[in-house]
Amino acid sequence: MYIEPSALARKIRAHSLRMVYQAGASHIASCLSIADLLAILYGCILKVDPKAKGHQRDRFLLSKGHAAAALYATLAECGFFPIEDLDHYRQAGSLLLGHSSHCVRGVELSTGSLGHALPVACGLALAAKRDGRAERVFALLSDGELDEGSNWEAALFAPHHQLDNLTVIIDFNKIQSFGAVRDVLDLDPIGDKSKAFRWATREIDGHDLTQILSTLNSLPIETGKPSFILANTIKGKGVSFMEGKLVWHYKSPTAEFGHSIGGGGSCGMRAAFIEELCLLAELNPNLWLVCGDLGYGVLERFAERFANRFLNVGVAEQNMTGVAAGLAMSGKTVFTYSIANFPVIRCLEQIRNDVCYHNLDVKVVAVGGGLAYGGHGYTHHGIEDFAVMGALPNLTIAAPGDPVEARAVTRLAANTPGPAYLRLGKSGEPRLHTEEIDMQIGRALKIRLGSDLKLISTGGMLSSALSVAEMLGRQRISAAILSIPYLVPFDEAAILEAARKTPALLTIEEHGWGGLGTVQPKFLRYIVAAFSFSLCAYGLSQSRSPGHENSCLTNTAWGSAQSTNVREACIGPLMPHRLI
Repeated sequence: MYIEPSALARKIRAHSLRMVYQAGASHIASCLSIADLLAILYGCILKVDPKAKGHQRDRFLLSKGHAAAALYATLAECGFFPIEDLDHYRQAGSLLLGHSSHCVRGVELSTGSLGHALPVACGLALAAKRDGRAERVFALLSDGELDEGSNWEAALFAPHHQLDNLTVIIDFNKIQSFGAVRDVLDLDPIGDKSKAFRWATREIDGHDLTQILSTLNSLPIETGKPSFILANTIKGKGVSFMEGKLVWHYKSPTAEFGHSIGGGGSCGMRAAFIEELCLLAELNPNLWLVCGDLGYGVLERFAERFANRFLNVGVAEQNMTGVAAGLAMSGKTVFTYSIANFPVIRCLEQIRNDVCYHNLDVKVVAVGGGLAYGGHGYTHHGIEDFAVMGALPNLTIAAPGDPVEARAVTRLAANTPGPAYLRLGKSGEPRLHTEEIDMQIGRALKIRLGSDLKLISTGGMLSSALSVAEMLGRQRISAAILSIPYLVPFDEAAILEAARKTPALLTIEEHGWGGLGTVQPKFLRYIVAAFSFSLCAYGLSQSRSPGHENSCLTNTAWGSAQSTNVREACIGPLMPHRLI
């Protein structure tokens, strides 16, 4: 297919701006920097047909999934789905999630977790080669993404197997999540490095349509070698006040230009965590904070005050954990920081072998566990972490329910030797405790008294538990609330006491199998009068895009229970274990 590329590039930018504006979302600058590359690829190069099925097509993988809006705009203009669907970007019920999703027609791979697309592209290219098919594979990566070791493993693999049907394009805009690429983890000389890995390499202007077209029309650059195209681009290209500005990686164009963005102001778990960590660092000269190129608007206050004890390792979570282990072996107390699944799932082996088996003083902090990242998509939903981390030795697992609890678990983690995992909310969580608390590791907290039902909550669902209790109160059901800030060690005594004193127990959490709802029943198997009824995030339909964990779970899941007789559902016979 051929679509006039300059017109397509303008439409991609216009659609992306409108979509991000309407959704109040972020990452607009990342969308704008690749618009010209997408316009040439889809307008002139790729052999793709919205009506075609099977393997008879070229493959394009957008590895920098935060630029999903630009890809969706391109696919809509090319006829993969109606342009009107773009107005539903990041809306509840839409498939157009904030990071590219394979559920969208024309998207080959769900991305958002960086460093995944190039290895997958190698597999696609190798299969095409071995099967004698003429399809080509293209992967578009961000420059900061090259921090991930999985890319360099794939970079060794592709030339070894002579994958000249594979082309990698680097969006070299020179700005990554937490600063300039040269300051975070310098990639230069990136062109020479790709040549040393035996890739055929070419450097171009990523906004010169004629030059992009000429280069991509000449593929492969060299027979028998994969092609590496270093496209020099400008982050935010096309909008003068966004060009080259780091803030527009995060900032929503709905806000007035110049308005600061941060970690939820004076409220929220992230703000409470970093404020407490700064206080602790004043007292402990061996306390370090290591991040994986995330935390803009939050971590600066620590980085500025304790520059010699702050380290941004780049988009490299496995290395982050290994470095933290080495620091801990040297007598440091180290907090690692990243979002959702990245510091847990991606570097599980490093946490298992290097941290837990050695019983080192490393505290793994994951921000936005559960469904806190809502419309960002599946790669950013953390609903397996309790099960995964709960299998490791020597590890304390904490999931505070509000900023007060977040401060307390941070303080306890810093002052208690050994490995710990802290799951925090994303931002803006309200303070629910009206006074300071006596937090102890492995102890539950009584939040509210009640006689008919006990709601047992962990993590960011504590505010939802309070909302549910208020709804039940209006139906003359007296609901107590128990907060479980520690999954390991687990307060068995508190659960057994609750079972003896309350006719029914209801667990509320953001987790799948292996979370609170499946830990708890083993302590209740001999108590006939009680049961567990878990509202968990596991098994959400792929067609749904929850905007926020609280509204999604409380309004839909609990609303389903309300459609029946609530008193019968909660106090009556045993109910199925899951509501969703």
